[in-house]
Amino acid sequence: MGAGSWGTALGKVLADAGHDVRLWARRSELADEINATHRNSVYLSDVDLPASIVATGVAEEALQGAELVLLAVPSQSLRANLTPWADLIEPNSSVVSLAKGIEVGTLMRMSQVVTQVLGTDPSRVAVLTGPNLASEIAAGQPAATVIGCTDSTRAVALQRAFSTRYFRPYTNSDVVGCEVGGACKNVIALSCGMAAGVGLGENTIATIITRVWPRSPGWDWRSVPATPPWRGWPASEIWWPPVPRRIRGTGLSVCGWATARHCKRRATPPAVGSPRELPHVSPSWRWRRAMTSRCRSPRLFMAFVIAD
Repeated sequence: MGAGSWGTALGKVLADAGHDVRLWARRSELADEINATHRNSVYLSDVDLPASIVATGVAEEALQGAELVLLAVPSQSLRANLTPWADLIEPNSSVVSLAKGIEVGTLMRMSQVVTQVLGTDPSRVAVLTGPNLASEIAAGQPAATVIGCTDSTRAVALQRAFSTRYFRPYTNSDVVGCEVGGACKNVIALSCGMAAGVGLGENTIATIITRVWPRSPGWDWRSVPATPPWRGWPASEIWWPPVPRRIRGTGLSVCGWATARHCKRRATPPAVGSPRELPHVSPSWRWRRAMTSRCRSPRLFMAFVIAD
């Protein structure tokens, strides 16, 4: 449910895994375009979508008889979108949340929002999270993700449903850890981008990453005796560099790291899914180029913090 970049990319993954996919788009004209051209020109313009993906602008058509429902809408609009869909979702279907974040006002995780709105057992709800960039996954580049679900049988079934030659899901029963890790790493990524934006180097960024958890205020170490908080979390949420590239770019934009050289590069960002490898330059330069190509404006930064 959702034809943005992430929803479309995972729809392609499921189609490549041999499933029939119905993709709900908020705008009917986008659904018509996907059906006619097998492309999503708004979000993944360079990716050819399988013929087994059928788009629709009608939620009833998308949800009718669905065994697996993916919720690919932004975290702060999840409740508003899900409420009218609640009676349309099949009672035995698996529901997977793709959004990272905490709901403003209630401070609920996304799986909690889904459970509350649907009035269902938490074991029916799963979350998918990891170091995933939609454009690279849609291009077929190898990637891994974590499926968090308290029902191990359902988690394994979802793992098999998403498995392709380029997309490898892992399972984890710690849904809270998966969701909190996914939300908190965005905050860490913003801090890293801001550090780079004021001209600090990778030593500073490494310090932020390694010290952020022990220094987090309000962390109750008594609840996890002698165990670092990340030890039981999925490895894909701890390995940070691929995950927060766009968010680090946001931090860079806010802090005004915009020399003429970087602004020129940022004005003509690479096409979605295009290779970013620069074999003859240093890793540091590759890292900075990847970030500056994804910079956002300060206004969008504020919206992003509120939304995610």
